Amino acid sequence: MFTAHCPSCQSRLPLSELLTVSVVCPRCHCELRPQRWSMFAPSLLTIWTAMGVAHFAEDLQFNFGIRIVLATVCGLAAGALGQILFVRYRPKDPCPSILPSPDAP
Repeated sequence: MFTAHCPSCQSRLPLSELLTVSVVCPRCHCELRPQRWSMFAPSLLTIWTAMGVAHFAEDLQFNFGIRIVLATVCGLAAGALGQILFVRYRPKDPCPSILPSPDAP
């Protein structure tokens, strides 16, 4: 329901595809890349969550090592959730070729 859709065929992208570096639609095999503006929200969510958890753990007087581990784990979990919920994809631009096209003069 909340997962991203392929902009070409409008099919849902599986979670295993969303957490990888290169995203390919399993239905139409279109290579996708994230939109730049949509990568901003998961980054902020990761940072704010990690800082909030670290501050909360400090108020509870946890050990420094435990605070670091808690902040890292919670920040990464929030970032992965933000990646799934907020990031939208568009078709990847074709690679520019150094060879001339056959119809070029």
